[in-house]
Amino acid sequence: MKKLLIIALLLITSTTFAQNFYVEVEPKSITKPEMEDEVIDSSIFTDLEKFNDENDAIIYVIRSKSMVGAAVKWFVEADKELIAKIKNKEYCVVHMDGTEEGHSFLFPNLKLNYTNIKPNRIYYIRFKGFDIKTGYFNQFALDELKKVNLTAPLKE
Repeated sequence: MKKLLIIALLLITSTTFAQNFYVEVEPKSITKPEMEDEVIDSSIFTDLEKFNDENDAIIYVIRSKSMVGAAVKWFVEADKELIAKIKNKEYCVVHMDGTEEGHSFLFPNLKLNYTNIKPNRIYYIRFKGFDIKTGYFNQFALDELKKVNLTAPLKE
C-alpha cells in the first residue's frame, strides 16, 4: 500500500510540474519566405475575429484532435501573459501589437519566439500531436478551425 501511495504521489507531482519545464526555440519567422507573396482569398476572412486597431495582428492558436496529450489542458501564454487554457480540439485567438520587434508563445514544454509578426495580418499556429504548422491564415487554417471549438474565456 505504501509503494502504491508513493507511486501515485510521484505521478501527480511530475504532471503538476510538467508545464514548468520547456524547450526554447530560437527566434524564427512565423511565415516561410515563399508565403510572402501568397494571395489569400478574402472570402475566408468574413467570419474571423476583427482587428482592434491599425497595429493589431491576430494569431489563431489551434490545437487539432490528437491522441498525444489529449487529456491535458494546455496553458497558452503570449508575451508572458496567460491567454487561454485549451483542450484537445479547441482554439484561442490572440491579439498582438504588430509593430513590436518580436513575440513569444509559451505552450507546455515549448517556447516559440517569432520575429516577423506584422500589423493587420492574421496568422495561425496549429498543433496536431508533435506537428506544428504556422503561417498566414489561409484555406488550410480555415479548414482546421472548422474542426475545433473556441475555448472558454479565462475566469478572472
